[in-house]
Amino acid sequence: MRLSALVAIVAGAAIVVSAASAGKPTREFSPFTDDSFPGVCTFTVSRHILVNNTYVTTFSDGTFTYTGTFKERLTNETTHKYIDFNGSGPIIISPTATGWTETDYGPQFDRPPGQLLLTTGPVVWQYDSDFGFLSYTQSGGTTRDVCAVLG
Repeated sequence: MRLSALVAIVAGAAIVVSAASAGKPTREFSPFTDDSFPGVCTFTVSRHILVNNTYVTTFSDGTFTYTGTFKERLTNETTHKYIDFNGSGPIIISPTATGWTETDYGPQFDRPPGQLLLTTGPVVWQYDSDFGFLSYTQSGGTTRDVCAVLG
């Protein structure tokens, strides 16, 4: 979900960037949907959006930020055990010479390949120009494995 959402957002941001080229940032509501994540844990994890008041602000240099309240419920679909999580960010995504850098500063539900994580502290994602995953690095804060939390 993260990659498909980011690809859609980048496409939308490219359109918005042309409008933002006059220098004034644009701010728009950012819709998110419920999702499920099979095949990572020994059970399927579902995400239900509890509160979404997330806005994306796009700047003329192509950088965009996500801010606002975002709360979600992660559920083990086999046992129905769940955890509510405040993943309100902020997130900053910036263009680079070869792609994109995403920096997550607040609590997040992160999904690097083969993992489902609840993180705090700075996390940096690197993507190529087509938003293909390159790397994921956490430089501080805490990490909880969702499979262990909900298992």
